[in-house]
Amino acid sequence: MNTLSMLEHMGSHKVMATQHGLGIDQPTLKHLVEEIYRRR
Repeated sequence: MNTLSMLEHMGSHKVMATQHGLGIDQPTLKHLVEEIYRRR
């Protein structure tokens, strides 16, 4: 489970680094928000 969590975390950071502004679509944004709240 820790490996999966680490991969999810790395993936979300990669998305945040490459997708931003108005170019980000709703499913990607929703996934990022889920990852942020899962970490709290």
